[in-house]
Amino acid sequence: VTYKTELPPESRPTTPYEVMDCRLALALADFSAILQKHDIDEALIFSAWRPPSKSWPKAKEAIRHPGGLAVDIRRMVKKKVGSEKPRDLIVERDWAPQLNQDGCSTEARAKLDQTDKGADAREIRAIFCEANDARIFTSMLSPNYDRAHHNHFHLEIRPDVKWRLVL
Repeated sequence: VTYKTELPPESRPTTPYEVMDCRLALALADFSAILQKHDIDEALIFSAWRPPSKSWPKAKEAIRHPGGLAVDIRRMVKKKVGSEKPRDLIVERDWAPQLNQDGCSTEARAKLDQTDKGADAREIRAIFCEANDARIFTSMLSPNYDRAHHNHFHLEIRPDVKWRLVL
């Protein structure tokens, strides 16, 4: 599975936004096994690394995006079959549960079967919940988390913590 921004190909070799900590790259390798089961061969991201704020102490190890330990995935592209155009799973379009609901609860999964969003909604939920079940990331934020995450999955690892946040 290829993880990349949607920058033009000539800009990608020099962009810092595709840089990530090797621990996140290893977690994404595990996540790729789930994506491959769903015939996904490309995950389009907003960014992985982002520069830390000017107020971040230089001697303090950075976390989340400033540490290259988080990635925001907005779209997943399915493998091309024959001459047909590859199908995309787009988080903003295909995610179904309501804000502040656990998207992987038994109740939420049952309600999804009744939604009019269809197969793409079931598949994008399955991908998110399979990653949750596999405990690959310490933080997994879906559009359920807050308005700022309405169009992507925020997947993050935090070294040396024993907690997980999934919503």
